[in-house]
Amino acid sequence: MQSLIRGSGVKIATGGVGGSEYCCDHEYNLLPAALNCSAIDIISVHGYMDQASQWQYFFPTLNEQAAAAGKLLVVEEWGVNTNPTDDSVATQAAVFNGAGVPWVSQLLMFMFI
Repeated sequence: MQSLIRGSGVKIATGGVGGSEYCCDHEYNLLPAALNCSAIDIISVHGYMDQASQWQYFFPTLNEQAAAAGKLLVVEEWGVNTNPTDDSVATQAAVFNGAGVPWVSQLLMFMFI
């Protein structure tokens, strides 16, 4: 891809290599290969958590690792429960906003009965 778009300013993203998946017992899934790959410009985070504190637990480390590798970081996807005891989209997004990391508005809404 880099050879096709060189000089265009278009960045190459991982498509969800980085992130945390508490729902599936995978606490942290950032692959070192993505951090070390010169063809990747953006680490795209996916996560499925209920509380902002869960994002806050690993997000600073993830942000620091991406920056140290010269990569940008974006929250590409996250799941939000509809359970009243879970934090809202706005509360979770405040973690990303506070770190200065952009996020996209595509959300996965989970409803547990």
